Amino acid sequence: METECRVNIYITTSIRGPARKNGGYGYVIEFIKKDGSPITRSGVGYEIKATENKLVLIALKAALKRLTKRCSALVFTKCEYVLSSYKNEWIFEWKKNDWTNARGVKLSNWELWRDISELSTLHDISFASSGTANPYEMWISDSIRKVEHEN
Repeated sequence: METECRVNIYITTSIRGPARKNGGYGYVIEFIKKDGSPITRSGVGYEIKATENKLVLIALKAALKRLTKRCSALVFTKCEYVLSSYKNEWIFEWKKNDWTNARGVKLSNWELWRDISELSTLHDISFASSGTANPYEMWISDSIRKVEHEN
């Protein structure tokens, strides 16, 4: 796929694991200009009774919607479920099976998966574990805390 731009998308959430909690999410889109210097755009939000997976999917959808031209996007997240879903190509099987898993059960957050799948067709997307590779982690975490304090 020929792309016009290259971006990194860094996603951070205040929730870890499958427990439903109130929490925040944030993302930074880092556009890499031709001279190698970055331009960033960001967003934060808050959800009631969400899981880490849902927050990552909401952040990813929001970030992808902000891309105005075809991009090669590398998405960094700590969410193992989302990483595994792409690495193991589960998302393609889910889509083929009308957003149901191998047991025939409708996916949690299937609407988000569907929307991300549709947005992904416009871009060349790959995933990586952020680990300590997120240079915006502190800034996103501070922004999430501010949003959580407001809610």
